[in-house]
Amino acid sequence: MSYLNNMFLKVLPDVVLDPTIQGVIEALEPWFSAEGLPCVVTSGVRTAEKQLSIIVQKAIQHGIDQEFPQIKTATVEDVNSWINSWGKLLTVGEMINPPVPAHAPYSYNKPNGDVRPAGTFIDISDHMKGGAFDIGLGGHTLVQITSVLDKAKTDPTVLIKDYLAEPVNLAIHIDCNGPKLGNF
Repeated sequence: MSYLNNMFLKVLPDVVLDPTIQGVIEALEPWFSAEGLPCVVTSGVRTAEKQLSIIVQKAIQHGIDQEFPQIKTATVEDVNSWINSWGKLLTVGEMINPPVPAHAPYSYNKPNGDVRPAGTFIDISDHMKGGAFDIGLGGHTLVQITSVLDKAKTDPTVLIKDYLAEPVNLAIHIDCNGPKLGNF
């Protein structure tokens, strides 16, 4: 079975997959089908540049570019051009990793309520290492989707390591068990 034939867990055309993600999406399809819950994979493998473009987009969306206008011309290499905007995104609940490993400039709360103090080291996203993808809510609730994932995790053929519900992003971030690609 190929993920291209999925009826309930469809992959957007611009989403980049690796073999690990592809296998997990294919293994999840019957679980979403059994629940009659159509959803969409909105993100897969990312480069550092793609990660930064998401930070820029979200900073503009939240008006953070007004406080830190340098985000509009940020580059991966110029950490000072994006670090404060990225840090502010964390404080408003946008759980996004930096394009290169960095220390969070501000304290913030994880969606589960855990407090992360300023200076917390944050590595690059598993999206950049491979083996991570996001499912958009597609009109469903976080509870509906996480319920399907909890059931699917009991199946040893569904290689989900963990997931994170992201209420601000209206998505579920899924980390897969399996080989990673390494850094881009």
